[in-house]
Amino acid sequence: MTSTLRTTHLVVGAITVVAFLIAGQLMSLHEPPVAAMEWGDRLLFFAFFAEPMAGRPPGLVSSLGLFALFGGVLLYTIVNLMGPKGGPA
Repeated sequence: MTSTLRTTHLVVGAITVVAFLIAGQLMSLHEPPVAAMEWGDRLLFFAFFAEPMAGRPPGLVSSLGLFALFGGVLLYTIVNLMGPKGGPA
C-alpha cells in the first residue's frame, strides 16, 4: 500500500510540475503581458489561468479548484491525525 501511494504521489507531482511549466509558457504569450495587468487580474492568472484567458470572471473552474484544494488539505490533516505515529518502515 505504501509503495503504491508513494508511486501515485510521485506521478501526480510530476504531472503537476509539467502542467505548471506549460501554464507559465502560455501566460508568457498572453496579450497584454501579464506583468502589465492590474493586480487583481494578474493574481487570477497565477491561480487559475483558464478563466481569465476566456474573458470571463471567476466561476466554476475556480470554485472547483478551491474546493479541491480545501478537500485535499482537510484529508491530509485527518490522515495525519488518525494514522500511525511511527516513522517509515
